[in-house]
Amino acid sequence: MTSHDLSCIILPHDTYASHLNESGKNIDPELEEKYFFDESVALSEVCEFMGLPENPFILLLHEGSEEQKLGFFFSKESISVWSPTGNRHSVNCDDYFRVIKACQPHAFVALSDSETPKDTTKKRLLKSMSKSLKFLKQIVSYDGQLPPLLVPLGGGYDSNVRKDYNESVLELDQNQITLDEIVPLIRTSLNKLPQNKPRFIVGAFDPWKILNLVENGIDMFESSFPHLMTEKGQVLTFDPNGHNVSKQAIVDLNDEMYKNSFEPVSSGCSCYVCEHHTQAYVHHLLMTNELLAKVILMMHNFASF
Repeated sequence: MTSHDLSCIILPHDTYASHLNESGKNIDPELEEKYFFDESVALSEVCEFMGLPENPFILLLHEGSEEQKLGFFFSKESISVWSPTGNRHSVNCDDYFRVIKACQPHAFVALSDSETPKDTTKKRLLKSMSKSLKFLKQIVSYDGQLPPLLVPLGGGYDSNVRKDYNESVLELDQNQITLDEIVPLIRTSLNKLPQNKPRFIVGAFDPWKILNLVENGIDMFESSFPHLMTEKGQVLTFDPNGHNVSKQAIVDLNDEMYKNSFEPVSSGCSCYVCEHHTQAYVHHLLMTNELLAKVILMMHNFASF
């Protein structure tokens, strides 16, 4: 069986012999990158795969903990998404429907053109909204069975465009709404929305921003912030009871000052990580690029978040 026959492959421990052909000459192994959308037919219920069958799963378009790359809005029929290796892939509605069917999420965010930074021209902004609305109509008219839909409310930094786009979305009367922008523009987007529509915002927001967003009418959030902190080698140190919620409650264990610190990863935290590991130990794991470092930090950061 070749790697072409498989949706994924497992490589044994790398050895010198594995790089030699029958004549004893050195060869370089070549592995073709398999893209998620190309192999999605092999997936089945992501929650089951992750060992979280009782937890809700929402399918998003982009990784919330990574900055979205700009300048790739060439096609009128698709958007650009990026693989972990930095390769760009074009995704249209048919591709997206296939992934939704394979992953079976509890809800999904509609395909949209959200590449509208602060310096976006009015012409580009209007094209973005027209493209997003086209995607939304395709999804609404899909004749297959789909999970609940979360509709992005775009418009960039232009309040008038946001209002016009919101009115177009409301004409389709979708069940739920998601926001792709920051707090100062949220009230503009929410102004005319029915009160019974749940509001979900995408992005890696820290706990203090989340509290601010709650005050501005947001109901649901994604949990990519703990992952972002983990990738940076940082620890969330505030406790769940709210006794320590200052903005200094993030510790960077990459710092040399923790080399000989035998304090718990986060003082006062009762999670498994903090009861069994020290700051010095995690610092050592980070400095030696051990995989266990990210595992430990992820366990604590999610528990703390």
